[in-house]
Amino acid sequence: MKPTNPLVAGRPALLCAALACTPLAHAASTWTGAVDSNYNTAGNWNPNGTPAVGTDVEILSGTANVPSGNWDRRGAGYTTIGGTANVTLNSGGQGRFLNTGAFNMNGGTFTHSGEYFIAGAGAVGTINQSGGSISSTLSRGWQLSDNNINQSGSAYYLSGGLLSVTSTATWTDLPLRGVWFGKGGETGGNNSAAIGSATGDLFKVTGGSANFTKTGANTSEVRVSRNSGIEITTGSVSFNNYTEFRVGQGASGGLNSRVILTGGTLDITGGTAFYLGESDNGLLSISGGSMTLDGLLSLGRSTFTGVGTVNLSGGTLSVDSLVNGNGLGVFNFTGGRLYVDGDATALLNESWFNKVQDTTATFDGTRTLIVPEPSFGILLLGTAGILGIRRRR
Repeated sequence: MKPTNPLVAGRPALLCAALACTPLAHAASTWTGAVDSNYNTAGNWNPNGTPAVGTDVEILSGTANVPSGNWDRRGAGYTTIGGTANVTLNSGGQGRFLNTGAFNMNGGTFTHSGEYFIAGAGAVGTINQSGGSISSTLSRGWQLSDNNINQSGSAYYLSGGLLSVTSTATWTDLPLRGVWFGKGGETGGNNSAAIGSATGDLFKVTGGSANFTKTGANTSEVRVSRNSGIEITTGSVSFNNYTEFRVGQGASGGLNSRVILTGGTLDITGGTAFYLGESDNGLLSISGGSMTLDGLLSLGRSTFTGVGTVNLSGGTLSVDSLVNGNGLGVFNFTGGRLYVDGDATALLNESWFNKVQDTTATFDGTRTLIVPEPSFGILLLGTAGILGIRRRR
């Protein structure tokens, strides 16, 4: 049995807790909307004046439209949208949302249509969403980090509300027209070299819903690389119609790219192929909740040396098909339920499929259910001392 990949032991402390974020000592610019809905109108702010790039901003009511260019929040300590506020960034479909520091979404709406959404653009950034709605329609990339530098990872903490991302994927460069966790530190395109092995990005869901959808005919991918992770404890996450989902995508520079479920749901629809381990190792760990994959689950990938590992100890995993793509992968099955479309009973004979004793596989004519079966239990039934033997589930 091959050893399982270790989990990343911890994360740096949150820059600002989603529900307990307090302003820094210096004054913020607060939106009043006293003149109109133009973000750049000086009279709409208290104190008077359009906020500079590095100025902390609070928008708690009214409508604020960023009419042109990017919404550049790099250098700010924090940005907060809450209450009944409505913020839009359109800029003719080319506007970029660029952030560092803490961006707090506690209520209201933030609607973005443009090229990029980057939580940490050139430095560490954190998105704390506890409520409200963030909607982002992108021709290029939705990323937590960026730039070809050895920066520590940025994070998105979703504890409530709705995150909706639409990838129109009209940009010409494939690596930059999808969703990427761990872009910071990659030097560019497919399986390109990574710079260092700093702490990767983290997308952590403890409530609310996140929906990512690819539209149009162009290919578009979801990538998890360079020690980055998606972690779900409660709430729901879906990825719809993306061409591929890669965990451990980047070149050598991290061995802990991961997707972890302890609860909640993860749905991947549209025939997406899920590659666990490519140039780097990839880990899928499920101890609770459910993951449904409408496509292939491949442990590793042909011609790549990354090791793909699945640890299924609870919850439910449903896939269209399951293969060991490069012969290096391992599936550790100690609990929960595994569903595979078609007759997959032969999985129990595979040397890379590690299972507890008496695990059973049942094909019902449509799909295979694999469950662990502990040894016979001896149960005393009734007061008459009748001894019964029952297989425990």
